[in-house]
Amino acid sequence: MITITAATGCHGRLVVEALPRCGVAADEIVAAVRDPDKASDMATKRVQVREADYDRPETLARPFAGADKLLLIPSAAIGRQRRASQLGTASSTRQS
Repeated sequence: MITITAATGCHGRLVVEALPRCGVAADEIVAAVRDPDKASDMATKRVQVREADYDRPETLARPFAGADKLLLIPSAAIGRQRRASQLGTASSTRQS
């Protein structure tokens, strides 16, 4: 299973759309998003949509559970220090 963070953003959405064309089964893709409503189109294509909000750490375990691959796309709307915090949070969540 592969988890894509920021899956409703410009880059994340492109990756989620491209993976099935590259032979990845849609149900093996996890779209980690802050707002699941923005990914309803992905859910209709059998992509697993899971909430992941770095500001709400309790939402982070589920999107990474079972993933053997991770494409971590930090939010572009944040500064360097906050981005480092996101990466640390995602890393520690993945290890648990």
